[in-house]
Amino acid sequence: MSNRYPYYNPYRPGKPRGYRQLNGHALASMILGICSILFWWTWLLSIACGVIGLLLGFKGIDSQRPGLARVGIFTSIIGLGIGAISLLFKVISWL
Repeated sequence: MSNRYPYYNPYRPGKPRGYRQLNGHALASMILGICSILFWWTWLLSIACGVIGLLLGFKGIDSQRPGLARVGIFTSIIGLGIGAISLLFKVISWL
């Protein structure tokens, strides 16, 4: 039996056509930004998650999916603001 198509390979190596690699920095930034908003009552955790999320968002913005990184930056900034307001109320209550 002869092979009529010697260069035809139905099982091509590589990634499928619709495959886009997920950016881990952008995803982590978005998750940390959401956590910084959700943990608003613990100002230390809110500020820490917001700062780390902001740094990861700026690192992940140069990827194929900058929208996910922008959402991470946006949520991190909101979480930082909420954490700063919570810290301000805590300091005022100590006085």
